[in-house]
Amino acid sequence: TSPANRPEQISALTSFIDLALGKSVVPCKDSPGFIANRLGTLWIKAALANAFTQGIDVEEADALLGKPFGVPKTGIFGLVDLVGLDLMR
Repeated sequence: TSPANRPEQISALTSFIDLALGKSVVPCKDSPGFIANRLGTLWIKAALANAFTQGIDVEEADALLGKPFGVPKTGIFGLVDLVGLDLMR
């Protein structure tokens, strides 16, 4: 939230997200490196490391770790390429 947001706007948006979309709202101050990004990159790195360790090829990893885990259509390796290999160091 921001001081520029009116409380009634925040309340209406929170209600919509909760009731219409069925999502939980966690009020916070977003910033670069936000927790979802940190957890997401950790999960992606773990998925890639395990794919390499277990000898799973790119296409199979993308199929296994794609849609079933909520990864975009790109699959896990495609997502790393899309996000940028430099960010995944």
